[in-house]
Amino acid sequence: CVLEDIVIDDHGSGVSDAVWQLLEHARELFGAVPTLVEWDTDVPPLHVLLEEANRARAPVRVRQAVAA
Repeated sequence: CVLEDIVIDDHGSGVSDAVWQLLEHARELFGAVPTLVEWDTDVPPLHVLLEEANRARAPVRVRQAVAA
């Protein structure tokens, strides 16, 4: 949920685009930071969770490949 300057991640649905953008901004400021994709309610099938986890890892993998 995005309201003006507030982003609410409810842990009950997929990660919103606003939260992914916030994560990318944090990585720009701090580098590769540990990331947890949390889903407390309405847990989806495993493949959906794995897709979210892979999306969280993808930018780090790209940066590591570029740095190598």
